[in-house]
Amino acid sequence: MRKLLTICVLAALVLLFAFGQQEAFDQGKIYWTAGGHSKGIGAVGCPSPGDIATGPFGQIQSANLDGTNVQTLVANTNTLGSIRPTGIALDGGQLYWADFYCGIYVVDSDGSSPGPVVKSPWYALQGIAVGAGQLYWGSTHAGFGGDSARIRRANFDASGMQVLIQNAVGWFPGLLAMDDVVGNKIYWGDVSNGGLFWSNLDGSGRALIVGGLPVRGIAVDAAGGRLYFTTASAFGGGGRIFSANLDGTGLVQIIAGLNFPYGIAVDPGTGKIYWSDINDGVIREANTDGSGQVVLIPGLVSPAGIAIQPNQPPTADAGSDQTVEQDSYAGASVTLDGSGSYDPDGDPLTYTWTWDSSSASGVNPTVTLPLGKTTVTLTVSDGQLSDTDTVDITVEDTTDPDVAIVAVVPEELWPPNHRMVPVIVTIEASDICTETDLLEVSVNVTSNEPDDDKGDGAFTGDVDGQDGYTAPVPVLCEFDGDTEYFVCSFELRAERDGRGVDRIYTITATVKDASDNETTASCEVIVPHDQGKGKK
Repeated sequence: MRKLLTICVLAALVLLFAFGQQEAFDQGKIYWTAGGHSKGIGAVGCPSPGDIATGPFGQIQSANLDGTNVQTLVANTNTLGSIRPTGIALDGGQLYWADFYCGIYVVDSDGSSPGPVVKSPWYALQGIAVGAGQLYWGSTHAGFGGDSARIRRANFDASGMQVLIQNAVGWFPGLLAMDDVVGNKIYWGDVSNGGLFWSNLDGSGRALIVGGLPVRGIAVDAAGGRLYFTTASAFGGGGRIFSANLDGTGLVQIIAGLNFPYGIAVDPGTGKIYWSDINDGVIREANTDGSGQVVLIPGLVSPAGIAIQPNQPPTADAGSDQTVEQDSYAGASVTLDGSGSYDPDGDPLTYTWTWDSSSASGVNPTVTLPLGKTTVTLTVSDGQLSDTDTVDITVEDTTDPDVAIVAVVPEELWPPNHRMVPVIVTIEASDICTETDLLEVSVNVTSNEPDDDKGDGAFTGDVDGQDGYTAPVPVLCEFDGDTEYFVCSFELRAERDGRGVDRIYTITATVKDASDNETTASCEVIVPHDQGKGKK
């Protein structure tokens, strides 16, 4: 008979896991079992689907982690043969729950495609957990007696079902929890005799780590090094929540005065714990230190096991660094690229870009950034969690300014009477990046003949009082805001070497922008040898 029973269980497990993995759960969700009959039909007897005509019927429900959008995924677990759902566990796209009297059940995360039940010979099946690629559960054996408790596991390919722990664990193991990340441990409570136990994943190393407490629900924050558990008497009252290190040390009572706290879950990312209260018909939320306790979801019917799929943070990607050419006085028009950002849960994201005292929003905003390097920070948020990334945008100016000499008055000095003649040169300059009045304009004048040579009279200082033959002579220029021209005023001597041809004064204007790009232009003022041969 025992062999036949085992064969039936294994066959049911094959059907249970034959559905394969479905799409992932909605993130930022809480799932729980609720309702169901509180009286068994016998130690091993389970009804056929639909045999129990009156409620309360078991339910599988879900909500957002903020308590909104409460949904009933399975409205009547009795139709599947589950009369009292207890523990619950999530894996991939499927949801598993234990039935106190009847076994293990599976359904897709949206409540669709219910899988076949494992009709078990076990009794008082409460705890179920998923970890290390396997399914674990705890129960008493048929007969509900003494030291008959068992903790089992099976692979998801239905092979290798094992009894990991039997006897001497207390006759009433509560809900299970897993740490398959840090310590590779199974945790369970002994509701009847009191205590919190752990073992290795293969069942070895079993030990009592917290004694004297009727432990029911357990939640593990492996990365944070803490576990949380609920305690309550057999029918409620005196309910408390404790926190401890993963090995049971550092025990702290964080909440007291509860009615019948049962299942518990922790979200390390937000620092929150969630627990059900069977008698109060609510799911509550608090900070992991016990503060900030609120009723998250009221009006439920005997909520029992709970599990959460935490909201995962998004990943910000501000794109590759860019080097762009300045195209205006203000800087350069740049299109930012946050399209590489993503949310592992598929949540919609908001995009906020900030730099200096400016900001923009959207996936690909076009902004104006100043000359030089600007570090832009992208923050993406799913409404709860966020992430940041930076991108360096270098705006450079490699374009030379424009310059033209628009007027020289006079262009010819005549007669060559050795007198100093006022000359005015008008310069037009512009640049796409530097405003005109901020351009640096310098003008130098040179002469192709010495100041004092034979045949030109005994005078020196021919270029504004200096010698333009031996070295260029800088002359004064001022910006005219009305005309936006640069006007240079200086004096040249009306004199030339009578033995030569023409005396040529060369006027060279150099315009430099803020990035040290420069352009030059030049013109000439002539002292002709004579009016018959001179340049006009």
